[in-house]
Amino acid sequence: MKKIKVILTILLITIIVTSCATVNNEEKGMYVKPHEFSVETNKIVGLLKAKIQCWDFAADKDTKYYEFKLSYYENGKWEDIKMISSIEDDKKFKVGFSQKDGKYSLISFSENGEGVNETDKVFDFSDMSIVSQSALDTMQDIEKNKEIVLYSKYAVKGEDGALSEESNDYKKVKCDKAVVFTLKLGDKEIE
Repeated sequence: MKKIKVILTILLITIIVTSCATVNNEEKGMYVKPHEFSVETNKIVGLLKAKIQCWDFAADKDTKYYEFKLSYYENGKWEDIKMISSIEDDKKFKVGFSQKDGKYSLISFSENGEGVNETDKVFDFSDMSIVSQSALDTMQDIEKNKEIVLYSKYAVKGEDGALSEESNDYKKVKCDKAVVFTLKLGDKEIE
């Protein structure tokens, strides 16, 4: 079973890396935008019964690192799983996640290599009555040292439940369960 998981993860990474088109060189500045997969890649992902979301982003010359983070809310508290990488020469990257059977894997790669951070945590939303999810679906400028939400999924229990989005801070949304992926570019050295 462990070998199958490793093989599937490697296959997903290979598919993503080989199918990702290069970022348009005419785009300037720091930005993030959704990645568009080829028809063939979408077919293979469908056969694997997995969900993949991916974003392209570019950093400026002063950017030292990026932080790709999965935050989840359960049992009344937030927990974080971070993937932090220093940025040296290559200033264009892709980040994303794959999700299968409630498990999420953080994926990050540049032309120089890739990284995967697979979680053993299962995020089960089947007992929730209201589920709301959204993903960044247009190109957006990035402000240095500020988190940007790429994907969020919030849920509440009970028929009377309602999501409360009172703030721009995703950790202040009132819910029973949540999964949120964020990206931050920083200008300080990683310690």
